[in-house]
This record gives sequence, structure tokens and C-alpha cells, in this order.
Amino acid sequence: MEVYNLVEPNYNDKNNIYSLACGVANFLGVKRKCNNYFQIEGNRLLLILIDGLGYNLFTKVYKPLDRKGTEIIKGYTVFPSTTATVITTLFSAFKPAEHGVLGYITFSKTLGGIVNSLKYSHPAEQGRDSLKDGLSYKKAFPDVKSYLEETQEKNTAEIIPKGLEQTEFTMATHGKVKETKTYSNYWDAMYTLRQTLEQDSFNFIYFYIDTIDSLEHKYGAYTDPVFEASRSIVNDIISTALKFKD
Repeated sequence: MEVYNLVEPNYNDKNNIYSLACGVANFLGVKRKCNNYFQIEGNRLLLILIDGLGYNLFTKVYKPLDRKGTEIIKGYTVFPSTTATVITTLFSAFKPAEHGVLGYITFSKTLGGIVNSLKYSHPAEQGRDSLKDGLSYKKAFPDVKSYLEETQEKNTAEIIPKGLEQTEFTMATHGKVKETKTYSNYWDAMYTLRQTLEQDSFNFIYFYIDTIDSLEHKYGAYTDPVFEASRSIVNDIISTALKFKD
């Protein structure tokens, strides 16, 4: 019998996605009843989600060099750790059991069946949002409440892959920012990020990259394409963040 060393999420600890979400909400002036907050200081916050990049992969590709002003903290995700659940927690500051998005394929009591929570379609379908004409995402998952909808004083923006804007899942979680910018590839993404940071007009910027996750699904984890992309993305992003940290 094979035994796995499982790590359970500790939502009372500050170094997890739930506590980070609570900290972001607090930074934006929205109060949530959280177990703990990740303390965020400063006037601007750049929140980057690199889908598919875990801590073990990160430590294999990150080159610290002489980068002063950086601090690496090992954190923990939520359970289940699928993209839909993580993003929903990240932008609601609710635990998975509270917001109800319990996986990529999950059950909706309102719909009375299982649904692809990220694409908001039947699991057998390939497209997105086939269910929205019958019932909106917010009605299917009424406990998904984004703190971005409650943000008033801060100027917010997001940079996401083209095609994800205006989807049911996006609008329910992180789509209620003041400005949405899209990109067509990695180089376009980095250029858009730098241009947005140079504007110096946003208090909060959300930047999402799905390149590594896509490569892992195609080639497998810890393969050469994954390492190559991870190495480039991690070091490019940290260099960019350090350039604009003040």
C-alpha cells in the first residue's frame, strides 16, 4: 500500500492563498471575516498568478543573483487546488466550502447537476458559457462574491489572456475591475504589464499567466518546455517587479 504525505491547508496561518486574499481585500478597503490576514503595505499592489507554477518548480528555476528587495515565502494553496477553486478564493476571500466552487468539475445545487466551473458549461462540452442563457454564474453559485465589486476608493486593473474577458467565471470573480487589458501571447503580456505599471495610475493590478499550466497539460510536469518557460517567466517577472517596486 502506497502512503502519501498529505499536507492539509491551514487557513489559520497567514501564508496561504485564503489569507493572501483576505489581505488583498483589506488593502482594497473591503472587510472580510477572516481567520488571518497577510499584511500588505504600500500604495500599489501587483498580484501575479502564474498558473501551474508550484513552489518546487519555482525553486528549480529561480535565480536570486543579487536581487535585493525580494523575499521568498513558501505558502500553501486551498483544497482542492484546481484553478477555478483557487481563483474564486483569491478574489472572494472565502474558503472553498464558503463560496462553493469545489473543483474544476463540481456540483451546483441550483443547477441540480455537475458543471465545469471554469468554463461554465456541461463537462462534456468544449466551449464556454453554454449555461449562461439559462442561468447566470452568480445564480448558479450565489456565494461567489468578489470583493472587487465592493472596492470604491482604489483604481483597479487586470491583464488576462484574450478570450477570458467577459466570461461568466471572469465576471463573477475578478472581472469587476475598472479596466481590463488582454494579451495574445507571453511577449504581449509582458509588454502590457510594463506599460500598465509605467502609467502609475492603478492601485491594484492583477496579472494572470496560463503558459506554464498549458505546457504542463501538453508535455507533462518537469519537462524541458516547462522548465524553459518557467525560467524565463519567473526571472522576467521578478526583474519587472523590482524595476517598479517604488
